[in-house]
Amino acid sequence: MERFDVVVIGAGPAGCSAAREAALRGAGSVLLLEREEWPRDKVCAGGLSPPARRVLRRMGLWSRVLPLGYPIRAARLRTPGGRELLVSGRRTSLVVRRRFLDALLAEEAARAGAVLRTGCRAQGLLLEQGRVRGVKAGGASIGARRVILASGAGSRYGLRPPPSSRWLACLARYEAVPFEPHTIELFFDPELFPRYGWLFPESGSQVNVGFCLARGQRRGPPAGMGPRELLERFLRRNLGERMAAARPLGRPRFHPILPSSRVLHRSLPGTLLAGDCLRLVNPFTGEGLSYALASGRLAGRVTASALRSGWAEPRIRRLYGRALRTSLEPSLRIGDWISRRGRPLLHWAARAASSRLGGRLIYRALS
Repeated sequence: MERFDVVVIGAGPAGCSAAREAALRGAGSVLLLEREEWPRDKVCAGGLSPPARRVLRRMGLWSRVLPLGYPIRAARLRTPGGRELLVSGRRTSLVVRRRFLDALLAEEAARAGAVLRTGCRAQGLLLEQGRVRGVKAGGASIGARRVILASGAGSRYGLRPPPSSRWLACLARYEAVPFEPHTIELFFDPELFPRYGWLFPESGSQVNVGFCLARGQRRGPPAGMGPRELLERFLRRNLGERMAAARPLGRPRFHPILPSSRVLHRSLPGTLLAGDCLRLVNPFTGEGLSYALASGRLAGRVTASALRSGWAEPRIRRLYGRALRTSLEPSLRIGDWISRRGRPLLHWAARAASSRLGGRLIYRALS
């Protein structure tokens, strides 16, 4: 049987940052598994939030990410009542396709010493006396002293109760859609509210367009409408004639989002969860990339310390859970509070945006 000190399942931002951190901090041999072949994309608009940029700077990778994206200097918002706001500031944000970002993060994990295997699907965990001792992947058994699970929202490895909220995310790419250069657009559509839709430029000629919709929300589109019909309806209402000459780039893609207002880490002994496995998605913005990067780094750091120092399982779980709650839970709870009071806050934003300072503050919060 092949053996590693650490096996990480999932080469998204959480898994890559976990593998890189574990390797850099002396965890020993690290294996990073990705079920798909490169290059591959994800249903993600690609906007890098301020927390995501901060984590990338701490990792020393921001200068490498910058050339991969399209710079953003303004945001246009449409409220449920149809009012449009244009906000901007001095700060430049970035839209980066996940196929480029994830490939860079995986490359950095490999550069730190991790072994990357793409096209290698994890089929299950190896259990011995109630503790995970490795994984089944690619038709073989791989032994591991520790396993980090970063396999996304659909992961079957966590021990959390059923999610209290489920969203449907849709994303499609187009060419020849008119847009304001270096400007993202957010549509707080009445049928989607308190969720929203968006248009994010990815280059001078290409955009990604999509929406999030909370399943079972009281106000929404007609019952029984399928995801593709929802997308067409959203495009007609919000982009209209701008889609007349649009050329689709591939098919629309759909993905579940499981937001959370609290961090609750429950996993089998021998494992830690990171990223969407933990439902680390902001309940207001739907943003999860910054949480994936941060939780992955924490998982890699705790794993390396545990292996070097011989920590017992209870201590590993306690320290990791405490670090997650301290660093990530406050923003999740704030996002939940804003989500439940979304309409009044949008009215406030509309008034505040009329002033130059207010517009800059709103843009800073968005970008």
